[in-house]
Amino acid sequence: KDEGPRAGIETSQVGGILTKQDLELMRAALKKAWLEDFNSFVEAQGGTTSEVMGHMLKMEADFRVLLVTLNALNTDLSTESKIHERSALYPEFGYLFPEGTRELRKAVNETMVRASLEPYAKYLQLFDQVKQFYEAESEGNSKSIAGFQSIEDLVYAENVHAYEMAFEQQYHFGIFYAWVKLKEQEIRNIRWIANMVILGTKEHIDDTVVPIFQPRM
Repeated sequence: KDEGPRAGIETSQVGGILTKQDLELMRAALKKAWLEDFNSFVEAQGGTTSEVMGHMLKMEADFRVLLVTLNALNTDLSTESKIHERSALYPEFGYLFPEGTRELRKAVNETMVRASLEPYAKYLQLFDQVKQFYEAESEGNSKSIAGFQSIEDLVYAENVHAYEMAFEQQYHFGIFYAWVKLKEQEIRNIRWIANMVILGTKEHIDDTVVPIFQPRM
């Protein structure tokens, strides 16, 4: 006996329903939910663990806000009809929350983003470092983009510093999280180096590799 039509959709249809942007939005939403739940758990631990882990997670939450905002520039997520979808991806904690996050929710261009970050010297400096990258991107100049760093590149470097500092204190669980995250960066470094060797562009190896535990003078 032949089976009747099945409910739902076929695997082959998924590509036509979920676009690359849809998948990125799902990924960002999951990252936000994970950060918020993990932060609540960490706060409940108290002590040095809460202090060290709380700092790392607040930094990650702030960087998530910056990543979502800057990567949404020059896309329909920065239009008035879609900006609420972008705002829903911002974690509701961190050093930017709530004032900085509230201002960034309104930002639809580089000028508004910079104005929102002016009270936060560290993040303003990061934005100024990557401003040329996003200006070149908005102009559609792919050749110029290659010469600048994106916000992701700088975030990796800032995160590595925060993870390294977790080893400066004792008797807390944050050191395990920091160790895993530094291992992840080490893997990214190795992959980048391997790709540059394969492509025959060894001169670009230092462009993205993030040093870990550099000697301190």
